[in-house]
Amino acid sequence: MGKYTSRQKLSKAWVWVLFIISIGNFFIMLTILETHLVTGIIGMAIPFLVLILLLTLKLEVAVDEEKITYKLFPFHWHEKRIYRKDIEKLEVRNYNALSEYGGWGLRYSSEHGKAYILNGDLGLQLYLKNGKKILLGITGSDGLENSIKQMQ
Repeated sequence: MGKYTSRQKLSKAWVWVLFIISIGNFFIMLTILETHLVTGIIGMAIPFLVLILLLTLKLEVAVDEEKITYKLFPFHWHEKRIYRKDIEKLEVRNYNALSEYGGWGLRYSSEHGKAYILNGDLGLQLYLKNGKKILLGITGSDGLENSIKQMQ
């Protein structure tokens, strides 16, 4: 009875780069553009809140013999479950987040379906019996093949 688990967070390096750029923008607004301090502070609050959101993003995926569970915090407060009986097919595959889904995070593509991806290029592709497709980003496939075999 094996259980596979994967946890992903956004790469903090590029999140901090975006934050530093937004701080630079704040100082440009105050000095060069001579924006009022209140406007500048409000303008800085939005990137700060986005930074907090990006730093708290966390994708958790678990596969056992009965179901697949996933949660993209803070968008999902409770884990989502997909039971074995609802899955037509599943596979581990490489993907390109930009070309297939237009980026990272909670994404939708009319061709590829829903995607929950934060890092990397490896995912668990689910084809559901209701025709929906879901891609869950994973950190590695060690133990996943065994969990998939037990599920089928």
